[in-house]
Amino acid sequence: LDAFDHEMLLQARVDKAKMMVLHSLRLLLAVSVFSQLASSSSSSKKLMNAGESSGVIELTTSTFESNINDGSSWLIEFYAPWCVHCQRLEATFEATAKALHSLHAEPSKNKGRLVKVAKINGSSERALASRFNIRGFPSIFLVDGWEVRQFDGQRTVEGFLQFALTGYEKKEPIPFYSSPFGPIGQTKGLLMKVGTKILHGHEVLMGYGFSSTFAGCMLVFFSTIGSIILWITIGLLLTPKEKND
Repeated sequence: LDAFDHEMLLQARVDKAKMMVLHSLRLLLAVSVFSQLASSSSSSKKLMNAGESSGVIELTTSTFESNINDGSSWLIEFYAPWCVHCQRLEATFEATAKALHSLHAEPSKNKGRLVKVAKINGSSERALASRFNIRGFPSIFLVDGWEVRQFDGQRTVEGFLQFALTGYEKKEPIPFYSSPFGPIGQTKGLLMKVGTKILHGHEVLMGYGFSSTFAGCMLVFFSTIGSIILWITIGLLLTPKEKND
């Protein structure tokens, strides 16, 4: 009887720990989703207001998903500030943006197709550049939902307009498994993002006067602790509950 009571007490504690972890995760998820929706809405409004006045919309890692998922098609240029070809293309791409954005007021002229024009600094937004497998600048893509097509025509206003409005139909999209929204692209972007965070953390610790070696050891230690906590949490959530008849 004592052993049975002890087992029941232990099981009750495990169940209580599971519920506490589950409620905490739900609360964190709710707060995260609410914050993301609020920031996404604010960012989208600010970006579109800027886009209407300046033409090309600047996207970053934090604003990419919320804007790309707005139901429009997106003509996106990956550029680098030091790239001479990108500098030469800037006026042409700006004119393309104004031409495409002007069609939003009269969607019937283009069978309701809305195309927004954006640019991404590939030298600083490395996670996005990795997802799109950028190997040179400028690189230009048309994003239609999960379908992504790379532009390889003449870099003129007419060439961009023709590709964005009708010519894209003749271009095969990148296979999903290797596209920016597929498993390979998402994994590459995640690894690059994690690596960037680790490097940033290393620089911050060194800024506080720690040596490079000690800063690296601290990052390894806290990463290990975080991984252990994550696996314990997953284990508690996935452990099957024994039924007592």
